Amino acid sequence: MELSHSSFPRPTDLLDWPRDRFTFEGTTVELHGFEWAAHPFSGFVDPGASAHTGFLADFFATVSRGATDALRPKYGRLYGFEEATLPNAEMVAWATYEYR
Repeated sequence: MELSHSSFPRPTDLLDWPRDRFTFEGTTVELHGFEWAAHPFSGFVDPGASAHTGFLADFFATVSRGATDALRPKYGRLYGFEEATLPNAEMVAWATYEYR
């Protein structure tokens, strides 16, 4: 974070690798790391694509939709939820990716 001159707050907890979890506002977030990363074929990976470079953007979109759907039952009735939550969730996904 120092190298990128990030203004994000510094982490307060150190997570264990390759598996750990923490709770944020009643939702448990789990870390499932891999010693050797691979591309599991899921909803955001197109094995027929000519390059894997689009997978990351699709991954962030998939994670953001999942987070928004998980928050909707508790916060969905609040003003601006539908307009703001999806892009904010994507920013959180990017920030989490940058922490690694």
